[in-house]
Amino acid sequence: MELPKMMQAMVFEEIGKPLALKEMPLPEPTAYQVLVKVIACGICRTDLHIIDGELNQPKLPLIPGHEILGQVVLIGEQVSGIEPGDIVGIPWLGYTCGKCKYCKSGKENLCENAEFTGYTIDGGYAQYTIAHYQYCFQLPVNYTGPEAAPLLCAGLIGYPSYRMANNHAQNIGLYGFGAAAHIIIQIAIHERKKVLRLHAREIPQASNSHSGSVLPGRAGPIRSFPKNRTPLLFLRPPENSFQKHCMIPIKAVMLSAEESI
Repeated sequence: MELPKMMQAMVFEEIGKPLALKEMPLPEPTAYQVLVKVIACGICRTDLHIIDGELNQPKLPLIPGHEILGQVVLIGEQVSGIEPGDIVGIPWLGYTCGKCKYCKSGKENLCENAEFTGYTIDGGYAQYTIAHYQYCFQLPVNYTGPEAAPLLCAGLIGYPSYRMANNHAQNIGLYGFGAAAHIIIQIAIHERKKVLRLHAREIPQASNSHSGSVLPGRAGPIRSFPKNRTPLLFLRPPENSFQKHCMIPIKAVMLSAEESI
């Protein structure tokens, strides 16, 4: 496959200015990277935080975008398990060091030396992009359309939280209804569960014995829950979320009917 020498990209150059359409050299993958032809790249709220300057340490100039779906067209000499022609997804977390205390404790999303797609690494608002092969998700061929792109961020945030609930639970409370909840609610309804959308003022304070942290919101009556233990999935970023780049796994909390009233 003959590759072009140039590509088009939308480039973020300065806070307060619109993205600029640029003609740029095709990036060359290093030994551990893959070159991907972008099929689609979703727009995430985090992209807007970057462009608005609320996440204020991007590389500049920057190609934003971290919900990337594409086809591998070239691989580095040290890449294994990925071949040209494979469909891959490229998410926000683009690289971790594997050496810091967070990486060694299985919390690599908090890596002290992490790199982030579309923030400190060029992202997917372009015809082509490069990524470290170990931070690409190989996808089945039925995920080749633009509708798969949000799974690379909202899906990755929401589904792990959903899995923390008991499989037999029939009542799911969602606090914070954004892109992640938009995906989760479709799964929950498909599995014939009852979904309750909760406002912050309706959520009771949960003690450390239940959640490991005190949840926000004032205690209020939630009288529609059945008389059993109901899993509540709280979709919210943690404190100082911009500093941690909004990627801490979300908590699942078990509350009984008595505790929720």
